[in-house]
Amino acid sequence: MEDLSLSMWEEWGAMPLGTAPLAELAGILAGLLPRMVLGGWVCKTSRRFVLRRVLKLWGALDKKLVANGSPKLLIDREAGGSRAKVSMIFPDELFNVLKEFRGRSEIEWACWLRGLWGSCGALYLPRVGYYLMVKVPLFDNTADLLYKLLRARGITFSRRPKDQRIEVMIRDQQKIVDFLAVIGLSNTLMRLENTAIIRSMKNKANKLVNCDSANIVKSLEASENQMRLVRLIDEMGLEEELPMPLREVVRARRENPSLSLRELGQVLPHPVSKSTVEYRWRKLEKMFANLLKGDDAHVPGKG
Repeated sequence: MEDLSLSMWEEWGAMPLGTAPLAELAGILAGLLPRMVLGGWVCKTSRRFVLRRVLKLWGALDKKLVANGSPKLLIDREAGGSRAKVSMIFPDELFNVLKEFRGRSEIEWACWLRGLWGSCGALYLPRVGYYLMVKVPLFDNTADLLYKLLRARGITFSRRPKDQRIEVMIRDQQKIVDFLAVIGLSNTLMRLENTAIIRSMKNKANKLVNCDSANIVKSLEASENQMRLVRLIDEMGLEEELPMPLREVVRARRENPSLSLRELGQVLPHPVSKSTVEYRWRKLEKMFANLLKGDDAHVPGKG
């Protein structure tokens, strides 16, 4: 999962800027929690790759927008380490342009969604299942826009409020693939599908191994019980009194204590199916159970 996460964000940061840098920049801003300060609005993030993407997108913006001012970048020195937060201060006029962005085409909305994903999205691959999460701010219309875009593309999701955000979750693997396709992360999409295929193969292999193990244990237990009955027959000297079909399975089991019932049926003088062998052993077990109870009507020689 760590390799997939690393490659995913590398792919996101290296994507071509395309024809709608403003839309993607607006999406990034929509995923953050802006706070008004003197001289503009400050947005904080611990994702350094978001900072690098913002700078790239800023260089591709229309010159008229750039003339309205540029974001100032500050690093929170108190946090320190790799989780230190970077603050981006946007001038009021520029912030309003980005915050009020409304796409006019599918391409612009896809870029907006890509930016939103970069600033507050994540993909998780626990031991069982998959889920993709986008944590959007609670107190604006970003969540409503996201719901609308997902529904328009047939992507089902669940949601729950938490702290100052709404966690929008996509759990179905195919829907996650659809989402990644919309925002253009084709390499991540392929790696996720490869991971799903490998997981599916491992699960099937584990089921087969478990099934084989269970069958082996069951076969050994049946064989042990049958050998116990064979020893009882030998102690009581009753083998010659048994009907020929029952006598044959007793001899076959004595000579082949580890064979399965199916294999045991094939070594008989007249091969029979597994169900026939099971039937004969049940008949033997019932016969000797009644004999041990003292029911003379079920003594083998009289049956």
